[in-house]
Amino acid sequence: MKHPEFAANIDGWNNDWTVINNPKNHRASYGHDVECVWLVLEAARALGWPIHTLLSWARETCQYSIQYGYDPDHGGFYNGGPFGEISDDTRKVWWIQAEGLVAMLTLWELTEDEIYLNHFLQTFHFIEKHQLNAEGIWVASVQADGQPADSSTSNMWQAAYHSGRALWRIHQMIKSH
Repeated sequence: MKHPEFAANIDGWNNDWTVINNPKNHRASYGHDVECVWLVLEAARALGWPIHTLLSWARETCQYSIQYGYDPDHGGFYNGGPFGEISDDTRKVWWIQAEGLVAMLTLWELTEDEIYLNHFLQTFHFIEKHQLNAEGIWVASVQADGQPADSSTSNMWQAAYHSGRALWRIHQMIKSH
């Protein structure tokens, strides 16, 4: 659910719909926010609902992630950060980049706003340069400049559905144009 003051989503709510106050709940997760945008838009499309009713929310949410959680120098979305501040966790985790690609291309497809196409292309080039290893698997996590965050190429959460789903969805969007 959208935070009442910031264009980011949070998980922790009390029964009366007030925000649960704890440090974990006062941070943006840019990957979850951009993923939420394109999934909600796809759900609306599947239900036959008019997309324009959600477009301002989608743009606002993605703009927040771009403003506070995107690397304008190298491309790619950061892991997370405190609300209303530039990200303090500048790792670039593989699944966040995958979801960012789909969200940016989805919003470009709907709005034709070049900002989304530019962020899609910049993120794609970052992934291509820094997050794909020779075997074709996405490197689990890299620093902002693309250097490996550690020696692992995978982690317990790395599943094919983020990258596979993202690449399939991008293929579908490109094919339809």
